[in-house]
Amino acid sequence: VTTDRYGRKIPKHSHGTANLEEPSSSTRLIMNAVMALYDRIIDKNLLVRRITVTVNHLTDENAVRAEKQEDFVQMDLFTDYGALEKQSANKKSSRNL
Repeated sequence: VTTDRYGRKIPKHSHGTANLEEPSSSTRLIMNAVMALYDRIIDKNLLVRRITVTVNHLTDENAVRAEKQEDFVQMDLFTDYGALEKQSANKKSSRNL
């Protein structure tokens, strides 16, 4: 907690950095690094007002796709991808019955 120019007590800004092991255009790797950083530095008792994420050392997706033949999906911070995978697995298993 710090004091602003009006004398009010306000929470300090949280900030940090995370490094990937190698340059990548993988949203999944970036999201995992961002979420680990978020969990490490955010005080869970306070509300989040703004999140800013910047990245560098990105690799061209076309080069990665040609090399690995992967499909890329844009992810966001507010979707529970584990629950979505379970739902799609349940739908596939119910279709097979």
